[in-house]
Amino acid sequence: MWKLKLRRKAQDATNFAEEASRERYDAVLVFGGDGTVNEVISGIAEKDYIPKLAIIPGGTGNLITKTIRNQSRY
Repeated sequence: MWKLKLRRKAQDATNFAEEASRERYDAVLVFGGDGTVNEVISGIAEKDYIPKLAIIPGGTGNLITKTIRNQSRY
């Protein structure tokens, strides 16, 4: 089972990610740029349960995704 959530305003992605952690979702997939990805990471960080995170870059710079990808090579 999966749910689709659309970010309409600031902090929506954080709230959705917190819900995913609280409800123990298997994974969270985020499509967006650095701001949206940062909101999702903030929502699952330092929780008792952290779902897997998948990112589809959809922003202009996508620096978070590039940094994660570069670090995973080492």
